[in-house]
Amino acid sequence: MFIMIVSSDSYNKVMPFMPEANVLDLINVYIENKILDKKTYMNESSMTHVSINKYDYSNTGLKGNYDDFYEYTNYNNEIYKTYIISRNEEKLKAFCGYINRLTDW
Repeated sequence: MFIMIVSSDSYNKVMPFMPEANVLDLINVYIENKILDKKTYMNESSMTHVSINKYDYSNTGLKGNYDDFYEYTNYNNEIYKTYIISRNEEKLKAFCGYINRLTDW
């Protein structure tokens, strides 16, 4: 699993995504069961709050197939951070490079 980290002061980058084991299990179940709706998972004992959703590229103007991209949102101390994750490292890196060229920070 790989994650695109969005940076406001530098280029975005792709790196291996290594969440807690239980979160990775939830992501894998979501992907393998081909769930289409947003799912939120909460574990009060570990304070883990995450949501997973299919990446909606329909309104972005992108013309490729991004069915293997997902939005991952982590809720931590009232801070919500959303990332794009994928099992396809090469494709996510190409997407990240494209976004970097478009935004030209």
